[in-house]
Amino acid sequence: MFSAGILYSLIMTIRPFQLLILVPVFLTLLFSTHGSFAQVTPKSDAPQKGNDLGIFFGPFLPYKIPGVTEVLNGWGTRGTLWTPKGFVEAEYYDARGAGVSYHSGSLTYRMDVFRDFFTAHFILGGHLDYYQPLDLEAKKAFGWHYGGGIALPLAGPFYLRSDFKARFSPGNSTIVSIGLLYRFSGGSSEQ
Repeated sequence: MFSAGILYSLIMTIRPFQLLILVPVFLTLLFSTHGSFAQVTPKSDAPQKGNDLGIFFGPFLPYKIPGVTEVLNGWGTRGTLWTPKGFVEAEYYDARGAGVSYHSGSLTYRMDVFRDFFTAHFILGGHLDYYQPLDLEAKKAFGWHYGGGIALPLAGPFYLRSDFKARFSPGNSTIVSIGLLYRFSGGSSEQ
């Protein structure tokens, strides 16, 4: 018999780095179960071929990055290009605080995994970071990241987009962001 005590014990044994893996897997499984929905998606809800352009804001949460120990506030911009297999995103992120500046450029693959009132997506890609730790020389590092998020329609071509990104190298870090997205129309993929 499965009890609340066993569930509590399982939850308490999960370490923070394991959550970085388990949360995106859970969200992907949750939002990618298209067969379990009773409604049929009309053709008007088909994935768009259009490109996106947006700006976002959110904290940079570092872990085990030498000289970068405080949460940094940041902003960024992103451009998205449609491909037949998904979307390719180029992104620039800038964070500053506590005497530290952190800059990151990334190239990311985005796959929309759920489309209904909102769009859920999974991301995977690489990044190049340039950062100036407190009282240390500037450093460069290559790394990779994964994550996910949602985009909610606001009005016309404008969307509210929220993302989280788990990043590896240098150290570990997370970026949680929210921003405004402009979607250029390009027709649907089912024409």
